[in-house]
Amino acid sequence: MKTIDRLRRIVERHQWEEIHDFPVDAVTAKVMVTAFDALNETNQEKCVLVLEKPNGFVRFAELSYKHVKFDGFASATSRSTTGHRRTSWNAMGASTDSYKSRP
Repeated sequence: MKTIDRLRRIVERHQWEEIHDFPVDAVTAKVMVTAFDALNETNQEKCVLVLEKPNGFVRFAELSYKHVKFDGFASATSRSTTGHRRTSWNAMGASTDSYKSRP
């Protein structure tokens, strides 16, 4: 099973799992899945390969927390690299349309 599928399973079940010997809780998994879903298809393919490596997994987790502001499990706010608010959405039904169309 691919790492991104395991992250989605964690979000769905709200049950932590170990991935690459790191414990991953539902909040961390949701932030990572939200960031992954915001990528375009080409970058998603590259990200799948990165997530399969322990170092890549940790780097993507850190990157995800930098670019997705998470105020608990009810809502998430995506921020650009300049810190400006991009999109606000319900975390369980994350709509990333405006995030994908950023300049």
